[in-house]
Amino acid sequence: MRVIDLSHNLYEEMPVYSGTPQPLFQPATTFERDGFRETWLQLGSHTGTHVDAPAHMILGGAFLHELPAAAFVGEGLVMDVAAFAGGEIPPAHFQARRKQLEHCEFLLLRSGYDSLWGHDEYYRGFPLLSAEAAAYLAALPRLRGIGLDMISIDDATSETYPNHHMMLGAGKVVVENLTNLGELSGASFIFVALPLKFPYADGSPVRAVAIELP
Repeated sequence: MRVIDLSHNLYEEMPVYSGTPQPLFQPATTFERDGFRETWLQLGSHTGTHVDAPAHMILGGAFLHELPAAAFVGEGLVMDVAAFAGGEIPPAHFQARRKQLEHCEFLLLRSGYDSLWGHDEYYRGFPLLSAEAAAYLAALPRLRGIGLDMISIDDATSETYPNHHMMLGAGKVVVENLTNLGELSGASFIFVALPLKFPYADGSPVRAVAIELP
C-alpha cells in the first residue's frame, strides 16, 4: 500500500492567507526540566493544508465536529488545471470527464502552484473556477468536497468569495493548500483529510493523504 503525503509542513514563518496570524510553536515542557517533551501550538483554524467547513461562510452551515468522519474520506480524482492559470476554468473542462466525476467523492485540482509555496507568486494568478463550473461541481450528488494545491478556491483579493459560497452552500467541504498532486496522475486512490475535532470548528489543519488502490 502506497500512501502519498499531500500536506505542507507547519512552521512559524510559513505562508498564510492575508489576515491570518502566523502560527507559533513553543516548548511547553523540556527533557532537561520535565523529563518529556510537549509543544504549545498557536495557530488559526485555516492555517496550512486545511479543510473549510460549510459554517466557515454559510450561516447555519455545518461545523466540522457535526460532520461524520466519512465526510473527509472518499474516492478521489485529480484533474490538471494548470493551463487555466491567470484565468477561469470553464465547465466544459469538467463535463468532458462527467462519467468519472459521477463516481468521484473528492475532486482534486492540480495547478502546480504548490511549487510556488513560500513565494509571493503563490497568492496570485492561480486558476479559478468559473461561476458555471462551480455550480456544475456543487450539483454533483456524490461529491463530498473539492481540494486544490492553491491558497484559496477564490481569488485571494475577493471580498465576496463566490466559489466558497457555492461549494460550502451545497454542503461540500473545501481543502486548500494541498501539495504533491502530481504524484497521483492516473492513479486510483482514496483521499483522506481528517480535521481536528473541536466544537464549532469552522476549519482545521489536516494531514491530507492519498492511499493508492491496487
